[in-house]
Amino acid sequence: MYEETLASLPTSSPSARHQKSTVFVYCLCVLLSRITSDIFYLSSLMTYLLPEDVITRAVTAAREWLNAQEPIPKANRLGPIMERPLENSHTVQSDAAWKEDLGIAGLGWSIKKNAEKSSFGAHCHFVASPMVAEALALREAVFKCKELGIQRLRCETDSVQIVKAITSEKPTPAIYGIVSDIISLIPEFEMIQFKWIPRGKNKEADALAKQALLFETNVMNSTLRGF
Repeated sequence: MYEETLASLPTSSPSARHQKSTVFVYCLCVLLSRITSDIFYLSSLMTYLLPEDVITRAVTAAREWLNAQEPIPKANRLGPIMERPLENSHTVQSDAAWKEDLGIAGLGWSIKKNAEKSSFGAHCHFVASPMVAEALALREAVFKCKELGIQRLRCETDSVQIVKAITSEKPTPAIYGIVSDIISLIPEFEMIQFKWIPRGKNKEADALAKQALLFETNVMNSTLRGF
């Protein structure tokens, strides 16, 4: 509409050009006025949203995001997972320790087969919850077993939520990406199991996770004191 108004004005004389400039400025002011009113309208709409509406919209958005994720390819589904006890296999136990105020997680896992045992630890920043930390620990453990060329593996964790998320292939949005990474590693193994164990039987991995968390916390404190 504004373009048609400007195009209809003659431009052969200075007065006509001045008139066209005046109309242009007027159109621009009208357009800015409409944009400003729209912004105020949206702001007022957000002001009057009830807390229940905000929560409902957040849950809906999370559900839509989860449904929009690409499904796990059929070739990567849980074919190699075994329910019966594995023979001639390695066992990996994983756990995590989380420091809420810093958003840091210590990750620990141990890999055992007969008399052989290896222990590992790591840390991760910007971790939002203990469940995310547990999922990260298991992912690192499975990835390390893949690196070592292990083919028959029993994964043990004291987080029942993580085990259910993997075996049901229905993780919550908070751990969707991590669980998807774990499931994508399953075809790398000949056979694999995911089992829940009581916390009392996961003390070694728990100690490794706490040790990793303490080490990283000390490093951060030393760095801050240096400044």
